[in-house]
Amino acid sequence: MQESQPNNSQVPQKAPQASGHSWFLAPFFQWLFGGINYPEEANRRLQQDHQSATIVYAASTTSSWLVLYINHVLPQLGLPLAKVVVGLRSQAHKLIRRLWNKIRKGPNRPASDWAQRYDSNHQFTDEEISLANAVAAQKTSFVCLRDRHGPNRRRGQDNTLFARSLIAVQQTSDRPIIVYPHVLTDRALGGNESLITKRIFGARRRPGALRALFIRVATSTTSTVRVADPINLKDFLNENPDLDDLAISRKLSHEITTRLAQEERVVAGPEHPSEEILQKHIIRRLEKDPGVIAWQRESGKSSHHIERKARKYISEIAAKYDVNMLRFVDICVALIFNRIYDGIIVDQRGLARVAEASRKGPVVFVPCHRSHVDYLALSHTLWRYSLVPPHIAAGINLSFFPMGYIFRRSGAFFMRRTFRGNPLYAAVFKHYIFELLKMGVNTEFFIEGTRTRTGKLLMPKYGMVKMIVEAWQSGACDDVQFVPVSIDYERIIEASSYQRELAGAEKKKEDLGALLKTTGVLRSKFGRLHIQFGQVLSLKHYAERQQLPQDTSAPNQWNQKIPRLGFEILRRIADVCTVTPTAVISSVLLSHHGRGIGLSKLVELGTELIEFLEGATSAFSETLHAPHNRAPALIEAVEKIADDTKLEVQRPGRRDVEPIYRVPEESRLLLDFPKNQIINYLAPSSIIALSILRAKADSGEQSVKVDTIRESSRFLSRLFKQEFIYRADASFDVVFDETAATLAVRGYFELDEDTVTIVSEEKLQLLAGFLDPFIEAYFCAVDSLAELESFPLWDKELLNRALELTRRRYLEGKISRPESANQTLMKTALSWLQNEGWVKVTTVDKKKNLELTETATSAERQKFSDRLTNFLSTPVGHNRS
Repeated sequence: MQESQPNNSQVPQKAPQASGHSWFLAPFFQWLFGGINYPEEANRRLQQDHQSATIVYAASTTSSWLVLYINHVLPQLGLPLAKVVVGLRSQAHKLIRRLWNKIRKGPNRPASDWAQRYDSNHQFTDEEISLANAVAAQKTSFVCLRDRHGPNRRRGQDNTLFARSLIAVQQTSDRPIIVYPHVLTDRALGGNESLITKRIFGARRRPGALRALFIRVATSTTSTVRVADPINLKDFLNENPDLDDLAISRKLSHEITTRLAQEERVVAGPEHPSEEILQKHIIRRLEKDPGVIAWQRESGKSSHHIERKARKYISEIAAKYDVNMLRFVDICVALIFNRIYDGIIVDQRGLARVAEASRKGPVVFVPCHRSHVDYLALSHTLWRYSLVPPHIAAGINLSFFPMGYIFRRSGAFFMRRTFRGNPLYAAVFKHYIFELLKMGVNTEFFIEGTRTRTGKLLMPKYGMVKMIVEAWQSGACDDVQFVPVSIDYERIIEASSYQRELAGAEKKKEDLGALLKTTGVLRSKFGRLHIQFGQVLSLKHYAERQQLPQDTSAPNQWNQKIPRLGFEILRRIADVCTVTPTAVISSVLLSHHGRGIGLSKLVELGTELIEFLEGATSAFSETLHAPHNRAPALIEAVEKIADDTKLEVQRPGRRDVEPIYRVPEESRLLLDFPKNQIINYLAPSSIIALSILRAKADSGEQSVKVDTIRESSRFLSRLFKQEFIYRADASFDVVFDETAATLAVRGYFELDEDTVTIVSEEKLQLLAGFLDPFIEAYFCAVDSLAELESFPLWDKELLNRALELTRRRYLEGKISRPESANQTLMKTALSWLQNEGWVKVTTVDKKKNLELTETATSAERQKFSDRLTNFLSTPVGHNRS
């Protein structure tokens, strides 16, 4: 998606080089505030409102630096400066005000119209009167509601200070008063800090004068101004007609403070308790956990033993969030990314949705998992766009020294691969998730559980989803916002290791040695990296739609819906996977049935595929948005692929100016990865296209019956239910009818009530070609069950024999796609056969022992294999071995 600015965004805009300060101070403030841009949406609203309303800028705490920034930036935007500023209360400010009062021979006097209307029992301060008089005179003003921490803090301060003045004036004025809450914040304000530092210098978010000066100078290039939704006091009064003056003033003050806290949380996240306090909270919850109590009773362990073990587990799991480490890591990641990638393309509209979701409560980012780079890419992007990076659920295998130390202080918390057999560890981890959500910490986990080696989304794992749902049901927070994220690559860093693993090699454990071996990537280029954000899914709204209780009263109802929730999140990831030129070219090269393909035909089919995908997604890379850019982008992509993956480029004759491209066998798995990134867009259409071609081959006619196609499509959809992410909001028949109608409109065939007449067989073959590796893998998986006729096998042994059979079939010419013999695809095919009841699994010495069931007779397997044979692009008849 192009980096276009959304209409309603907090993404800031650049301002002209001007300042509201005097000419000799302007360069200093330009240096200090030049990198802090004012939000575009707030600017747009202010331009409209200041003509017809009185504007009041508001901050929740004393913020001299925010006042200086406002004076610096607003004249550049043509917006009114504050004529009166109240609430600063510095020592210099107090002295100047005393001198001014003496010159005027007395304090400010309230104007009679608003003062008489207000509660006569309230004694207005001099600053309140100044504010009220200014607003009554329709002057723009600036209000700091509360003092900062530190020596200037006012004791016993009424939290309605200044709110009463604004309410009093609005009650006697027809002109609206609109409050614009502002906060000047920074990503570096998150994380933990010592209690002594807070006491002496104030908290990072409510600093004393000395700390405020240090923060502003140290973060002058990374600070952010955010503007909360404005409050129209006229509307506010109309919405609260029954409240008295004091109550409505308190409500206004609370509303401003709440909105500013939400904006600050978007950038800096919540304040984190110390590790000791976190441990106390978790242990307190463990003491009341029924599962832990029952386990303690059965095991006979003492409370002291359980507490000591729980503290050890907490230290193993918990992140130690440190913004200084995040800053260091971001610098390193930026250097590496700038070296190996041609750019990171970020979905700007999606970022605006993330910011909006962050205001409402804790956000749970759920990215797809294609590379170890995923961990870094999302956090790096959020940090660079002034959004708080999340705490990341990482596998315990990544806690090796020294990277584990760095990851933990960058927000990673570690989890074991399995909780089985350790109920105390499971309980500690569950309550740690509860505490994160209760604090309002944004988190991140990979719903697929592990990295995909094929580029295709894996089926969801439900463990983390269940724990988050249970924490929400237990009252950790009012709502949880799931943000699906698709991180897409033109080339993957782990391509060579994935290729080895797919061919059958064992996965290597990550350690420092393995990490150092990957330094060769710094000498390579991997194209562009794309980050897309899907539609946010509110857990609260999901529960309301599904009519599920928002407490723990009916766990069985939720257990049935959690898989559906997981698929819904994964579907939203699939809906925003980026369509890149590399993915398009790889798809055409691998789906083409000829020996090679000419450049012009390659671009023609690639363009046709892009036009077909326009109706399925808007998540195109920036080079594919404009139709006139598509052909050059595809040509550039095929040239890069030819260089990177060693495509064979041939010119049959001397006068042949157009190259012919052919994919060598050893390169097909490399191209399979980008192809599979977009396969979920094409799966329903590919199933129908293959069914049509199969029906045509059987009948020999160009016209085939819709019912025949529907039956074959239903069979294939069910066969590949563990391969593709189907829509959860529609039945098979609805999806079939909609997809068939789309293909007909696109000119692939003509469709009447009960007949399909083929118009473009070439286009149908292109779509059907996407399914070739899947059909061939499942075909070989079924025949590999013959290995179980004599005696049972371990699961890994059957997998290896199935891969060997697939490679043999390819070499014999009985199947056409060498990428069919990949470990991930074969595992899924064997898993499908197990779920269908053809294979029985028993565990012996922690190993899975496989044997045939009574229903998996030789005749039944032959019948099913024959049916799959009909869908093979290379028919094998009955000469299988």
